[in-house]
Amino acid sequence: MSSPGAWNESTFSRFVYLSDPGISRSGDVVSFALTRVNLDRNRYETAVGLYDLRTDTEHFIQDAKSPRLSPDGRKVVYTREGQDMVEVWVTRTSEVAPSKLFEVKSVQDVRWSPEGRALLVVSQKRREDEDFYYHSGTPYWFDGRGFLDGERVLLGIYDSESGVKLLEYEAPAFLLPGVPAAIWHGRDIIVNAPRERNPFEELDILLYREGVVEKLFEDVSYYALDSDGSSVLLHGKPKTKAYAEHNYLYLYENGQTVRLGGSLPYSVFYGALDGSGRAIAGCMKEGKQVLVRLGVDFHETLLEEEKWVTAFSVAKSNRVAFTMESPTEPAEVYLLDGGVKRLTNFNSEALHLLAPRRPVRFTYESFDGRGLEGWYYKPDGGKAPVVLMIHGGPKGMYGYGFNIQAQLLVNNGYFVVMTNPRGSNGYSEEFALE
Repeated sequence: MSSPGAWNESTFSRFVYLSDPGISRSGDVVSFALTRVNLDRNRYETAVGLYDLRTDTEHFIQDAKSPRLSPDGRKVVYTREGQDMVEVWVTRTSEVAPSKLFEVKSVQDVRWSPEGRALLVVSQKRREDEDFYYHSGTPYWFDGRGFLDGERVLLGIYDSESGVKLLEYEAPAFLLPGVPAAIWHGRDIIVNAPRERNPFEELDILLYREGVVEKLFEDVSYYALDSDGSSVLLHGKPKTKAYAEHNYLYLYENGQTVRLGGSLPYSVFYGALDGSGRAIAGCMKEGKQVLVRLGVDFHETLLEEEKWVTAFSVAKSNRVAFTMESPTEPAEVYLLDGGVKRLTNFNSEALHLLAPRRPVRFTYESFDGRGLEGWYYKPDGGKAPVVLMIHGGPKGMYGYGFNIQAQLLVNNGYFVVMTNPRGSNGYSEEFALE
């Protein structure tokens, strides 16, 4: 029998995995999702956490996921897996007295309307005919999703009090991993419609207004990420020639599009509008994932540590709720409000027993003198076999994230070496394209 501090094939089940941080528009309430591994029952168990910043108190909703706070922070909507359907529930954040609103066959996203009454529910529609199947090519990015079978995006607008469906649209689009299918734009809806041939580089952006569809952009390489009702935040590029090009943030307003961040050299992985007409962005920077604020021809660093900010949400008060991990700790939930305040501490006891190793950074020169960056984990003792870990791509990045595979290897007697060769993310676009 292994000791309590041993790293083995089941060690991953000792951690609680936190994700999907959210913060109300008022900046008073933070939500997040928790996932635990139950090896005995061979399943993942989920819960939603709610943290009230006014009282420094938290409570939890079991068997729940995908929390979405209402703009005023008074309610949270979340989903539960039913036997054949996905259930959408709502409760007040001050007390757990949940009410089931409705059931749908699938839910990909739920978003509160800006005034906090209606819910935009994104799901998918497929033919699912046992006797008929049509397929014209599935991009390789869709590994694990199965055949799309004529998939189309369904947009349902529901009343958050009664659960009644008010409207439904079938959009000429399919769900693209990592890209929101639809967002609110005031009382209207913006839909990101990827093209099947090359979906990450060829998209149309559509505006649904009172049943009328308008094409805002045609055949572009960015998509709508956020809106304050007048300005739209776009992520990507107007037009790319290679998938490995950097992504940036752009602001679309009054028919004009401008890039944010000026000369920012790093690729942006996510962004959200703040309360001052600027954007908060997550950037990959030399093995770190950092937070920056962007304006037109302007950028400033908000948070940069030898860690990874993995996801975040921005309040109109400019408070930021985020999840962050380090080489020796899985993600926990934090608040950025002038300084950094830690809100959760789920993994401290497991980490005390397991004592993860911190990697050592090193640099070296390539054949032509190009400086490259890497990290190694050193086991106890002297000589030991070496495992070279190679990240995927294009544009993967090693660095200051929590790498459970590396921890498993080094704690079982292996040197582990990880490098960011040419083509990696976290450096200049020129470096990524080499």
